[in-house]
Amino acid sequence: MPKHIFSTIPVAEWEKSDYVRGNKGVGLGPFKIESITPGESVTLVPNEHYYKGRAKLDKVVMELFLQIQLFLK
Repeated sequence: MPKHIFSTIPVAEWEKSDYVRGNKGVGLGPFKIESITPGESVTLVPNEHYYKGRAKLDKVVMELFLQIQLFLK
């Protein structure tokens, strides 16, 4: 957990924090969250403020596949 973020949030409130709930990303480095579709996918795009420069990929889509979906197809 990044100290610079979580040290400002009381422990009792961590569960409600946007960082814990996934509304704000922490530690994504060269990427930032473009969109989250709960239970389906997370889409990342280059973080233009990353100190090492722009990422070489234009977009990363991480899709969630639950095992039950394999049986339904």
